[in-house]
Amino acid sequence: MRHLSVVTMFSVAAIGLAGCGTEPTAPPTVIAVSLAPASSGNGQSGQVGTQLVQNLRALVTRNNLPAAGVSVQWAASAGDGVVAPGVATTDDDGIALAIWTMPTTSGGKSATATVNGAQGSPVAFSATAVAGPATTFDLVAGDNQVVAAGAEFGEPLTVSLKDTYGNPVVGTTVSWTVFSGTATLSAASTDTGPTGTAVVTVTAGATAGAVVVRAIPDVTLPEVDFNLTITP
Repeated sequence: MRHLSVVTMFSVAAIGLAGCGTEPTAPPTVIAVSLAPASSGNGQSGQVGTQLVQNLRALVTRNNLPAAGVSVQWAASAGDGVVAPGVATTDDDGIALAIWTMPTTSGGKSATATVNGAQGSPVAFSATAVAGPATTFDLVAGDNQVVAAGAEFGEPLTVSLKDTYGNPVVGTTVSWTVFSGTATLSAASTDTGPTGTAVVTVTAGATAGAVVVRAIPDVTLPEVDFNLTITP
């Protein structure tokens, strides 16, 4: 009987030890950051020197659930404006907000939202800064040319439209007219292209003398005159 009791005692102990196995391991915590699923503010266009209409919005999750109280670092690429604040904290929905002010140069711009150690970090945002209203209308090339009657002036007449920061203003119509003298223009109007310039070519008439070709922009700015000369 004593032998049986000892065996029973060891059996119970073994069962007890078996029941004290390793506790289940909790799944690892995964922090991730991405563009907010709605109205992230990515891909906007805005006038140079102004704030974009929509805030930038980044979503931070912890194990696929919105994570509150997480610091998100915001930054624009060099020369691409200012994103503020530099650091924002996510709200109860896991969203961090920032305002992006465009630089004074037009073109494509980029910014990032960074969460240290998070999957998907940094998140990239893009925007396009567009020129403001035209403030200058200038003669670029083609003035003071001389050709024989009936010949084409060798250099096209070129004007440019720029905003207050010197950015080219694209897509504005410039009307052309022979203000005095005899000549033929290749077009009555042309639009400013990617460099902000509009161009027309001129063919001299049959009568020798001075010719003035006038360029008139479709904005409230003074016209530009080109002075040309036709020789016999």
